[in-house]
Amino acid sequence: MKIERSNKELLKNMALYIFIVFSISNIWGPLLAVELNLLARLLITALVGLVVHLLFSYPFFFLLSIITSIIPLLILNRYHSELVWNCILWIKQFIVNIMIYFKGTEQILIQNRTGFWGLLTFGLCILTWFVVIKIKQVVLLIPLYMPGFIYYWYIYVDEAYPMMIFFIIIYFVLLGRQGYFNAEKKWLQNKITYKHDIHSSWVRTAFIYGLIIVLLAVVMPKRSNLINWYWLESQLTSRFPVIMGFRDDLVYSRSYAQGSMFDFHQTGFQLDPTELGGPVRPSDRLVMLVKSPYSLYLRGNVKTLYENNRWERGTVVQMNYNVKQVLPREVLRGTIVELEITNVNMASSTIFTPYQPVRIVSSTSGNLTVDENFQLIQQNTTYKNEGYTVQAIIPYINPIDIEENEKIWANISEGYLQLPQGLSPKVTQLANKITRDKYSPYEKAEAIGNFLRDNYVYTLEPSVTPQGKEFIEYFLFEEKEGYCTYFATAMAILLRTQGIPSRYVEGYRMPMENNDNVYEVRQNNAHAWVEAYIEPMGWLSFEATPAFQPTTLRNLDTDINNNEDPESSFDELEQMPGNLQTNLGNNSHNIEDTKEDGVQVPLKAYQEDVLSKHAIKIVKIVPKLIYILLIGIILLRVGYIYLDIQKYYKKLKENNNNSVIPCIYQNLLDLLKEMGYPIEIGETPYEYVPRIMYKVHDYNGTLEELTEIFIGVKYGGKETTTSNIEDFLNYLILVDNKVKVQMGLWRYYYTKYFKGTLLKRYL
Repeated sequence: MKIERSNKELLKNMALYIFIVFSISNIWGPLLAVELNLLARLLITALVGLVVHLLFSYPFFFLLSIITSIIPLLILNRYHSELVWNCILWIKQFIVNIMIYFKGTEQILIQNRTGFWGLLTFGLCILTWFVVIKIKQVVLLIPLYMPGFIYYWYIYVDEAYPMMIFFIIIYFVLLGRQGYFNAEKKWLQNKITYKHDIHSSWVRTAFIYGLIIVLLAVVMPKRSNLINWYWLESQLTSRFPVIMGFRDDLVYSRSYAQGSMFDFHQTGFQLDPTELGGPVRPSDRLVMLVKSPYSLYLRGNVKTLYENNRWERGTVVQMNYNVKQVLPREVLRGTIVELEITNVNMASSTIFTPYQPVRIVSSTSGNLTVDENFQLIQQNTTYKNEGYTVQAIIPYINPIDIEENEKIWANISEGYLQLPQGLSPKVTQLANKITRDKYSPYEKAEAIGNFLRDNYVYTLEPSVTPQGKEFIEYFLFEEKEGYCTYFATAMAILLRTQGIPSRYVEGYRMPMENNDNVYEVRQNNAHAWVEAYIEPMGWLSFEATPAFQPTTLRNLDTDINNNEDPESSFDELEQMPGNLQTNLGNNSHNIEDTKEDGVQVPLKAYQEDVLSKHAIKIVKIVPKLIYILLIGIILLRVGYIYLDIQKYYKKLKENNNNSVIPCIYQNLLDLLKEMGYPIEIGETPYEYVPRIMYKVHDYNGTLEELTEIFIGVKYGGKETTTSNIEDFLNYLILVDNKVKVQMGLWRYYYTKYFKGTLLKRYL
């Protein structure tokens, strides 16, 4: 009777243990794009959980069953050796693919995703079995599982939220069962009489209370009022950049009613809303989904007044239109496109459109405010999971084709030629120099854009504009590096010095990658560019940022006729030439992400290998041990590198000879190079330090002082002191922390403690 009861309790624990594992493995399925439905994932999780239980509870019988399974494998090899050989080759390429994936240089191949998901589930089953079945410490499930749920919820995996609720309910049941068995143990020790059927009532109570607690936590209203304190936000995000990525998609729901006009400050590309410039760290948060025939610029803000190191909207004429009403048209020739935009993590009254919008179709009623720059503001906010359809005409004109009597209508006011007060004559002189051999406005605009692209550096880590200095002058003549706002602002002002009207545009540049013409627009796709008025073609977009390919003018075989009614062609979209997409350029702010699909590992390459019998046996065993071995190798590697680094630091502190300072100084140079500031060939330390010290925010001149000590020790014969070594080590740690912030935690720890290349041992 006691054995039968023990078996029943084990089965119940096994079922709960499998459900616990399933709460995470079910999230991994969609993440890895595993082609298994919910029931299939549950059944496979149960099978893997049972295998793990047999492996650790009855290792002898499990090993015996594996050995027995070799016999049919040998028989199969005798009559279908090709099938067995292909199986071995797949296992080998699977192992190689997983190992390269953990190195961060390759994605999991499609044919390996289900196996990789099963491998992860196997490892999680081992951990959970040990906690629930072996040591029976249910409380350890919270630190084991909750970080995973929070992380996946944090990166917008919607399945994480309901699975976390499911996990907590099962956790309360397990906690109740563990409480009962602990109480039963005490009753037996104290010889207290109790009824065995109290167990079911105990667990039922734990389940009911757990369910009530979880459901109350889910349905109770949450506070939705937000505090817009820009100064505090900028201080926090500058010191703790990870805050920029905190989960806030619930704020964008209609129930929270927190919609507002688009603000470039919200994208992460302008931390201070009152002034341009400074280092930025835009997040990878998904903002909207756009269904479009090709990649386009999406305008959010159009600004014309530049003063006090910032752009403002300026005085513009506004007009009101109903949703679905045809808008006025100033583009004579181009191609009609239709976009379907759906907000994902955004609640905004701004309608994002290419230039020039013709009509908006939205599920929300209300009026549109359209200004003379075709910036569109909707009376009603579009919230999360809501969207609208945009029809627009993309200007695509060759000036040769324009007849003399054609004139493109546009309201060109003096505001498009406004220059900031006190602008240095050097800016105008530079523009004159760039355009001295150019005659037409288009040639001048193209020359200015090319000059900025060819002579300035794209970076997300420019220094803050010093107080009292003009933003454009500092960028053009001193800093000479920046991101899109730097290049777009500089080009707009340089154009105006040449009498070419310009306007500064903020919004998003859609990525090139798409899934069936659906583009994922993220915060790091936020962008700023320039629109210039070129007679007689009208407003044209220009790209001055080096990280992006420039826009080009080409002919269209099918143009929109001057008298054509846009409404009549709303459902008859003209087709764009196939080669246009390549001319629109690459949108991603992270240039390193622009590459072909993941590196493939062809099976033919492995078929050329000749595996020995010994290797075949190893390959058969590896799939059952690969997860444990990988974790062990990683831990051993990390531990070895960590101890080696500590040994190196200790060696530097204990040695007091003149070789220590040069070693530490070389480590500093390596870290500064990792930050993107290498010492040039033939450049002396005296030339190098003044060039980069402000870029790394070394305003106290510490690096300059340490360089003097280094020169004195290495070339002047000065003696090294303990305080000198301590100062060098402290500054080395400071720069190391800056590298950590710049690289990000995962990449930093991988490079430093796994690859071991971040801190070389020179002593």
